[in-house]
Amino acid sequence: MADAVYLRDPVLGCRDLVRATTHPGQQQVARQLFLGAKRKVSVRAGHGWGKSNLIGILGAYFFISRQPAVLIIASRTAKQVMSQTWNYLGRAIESSWLQGRLEHLKTELRVIGREKDWYARWVSIKNPNNAEGFHGPNLLWVIDEAKSVEPAVFEAAMGAFSQGNSYFLIVSTCGPARGYFYETHSTRLDQWDAFHFPSWTSPYVGAEQITAWKREWGEDSPIYQARVAAEFPAESDDVIVPYGWLQRSVGDEDSEEY
Repeated sequence: MADAVYLRDPVLGCRDLVRATTHPGQQQVARQLFLGAKRKVSVRAGHGWGKSNLIGILGAYFFISRQPAVLIIASRTAKQVMSQTWNYLGRAIESSWLQGRLEHLKTELRVIGREKDWYARWVSIKNPNNAEGFHGPNLLWVIDEAKSVEPAVFEAAMGAFSQGNSYFLIVSTCGPARGYFYETHSTRLDQWDAFHFPSWTSPYVGAEQITAWKREWGEDSPIYQARVAAEFPAESDDVIVPYGWLQRSVGDEDSEEY
């Protein structure tokens, strides 16, 4: 079982229990999520900042350091999570003191003998009903690419905060200035701790890459503002090409390699 010192210092826990290196921005998020009073953190970050990496590391840390633990990682599509985060999560947990005690299913990892109260599960939240019914003495809810998630999903998931030690982490690039994710960075700051990390704050992204993105999209373009500057691009009636159309035309930005 993990030492209590790792509950008091999540950054140390990520290093020792998960064997992961976190950069300063990720460390800020870890401390605020697990040690802050609100226990709800919203992160808007640019491309290459390490959003998938953050989810995998903090998810593994939580699962290893608590006994028991329920970890829910949600997204609209399996591709968003399964391509990177889920595999990382399984490897990190399997290399910990829980080695040999895990049962691996397609969308679930669970501790053998504790299947009902110690598990990690991916859920699709295209249907808000899928967000209901998760409870436990230690629960971490994570929503990936939260900008595209309907408010009803957040409302359903919030039912978990009625008991136990519950935490909520939502991570995303930015979309138009509307919706629940946007509100966590504007009108709901009394409920959420919000972090803003442009791509240039990442140790994984160099100045040459930032310059390349400026040339490709234009520094004032909605795509650059959303993907790189991690700002919410405004939409108005006089915009010729809506942001959503631009987003689809240049591919799926929800997957990143960092």
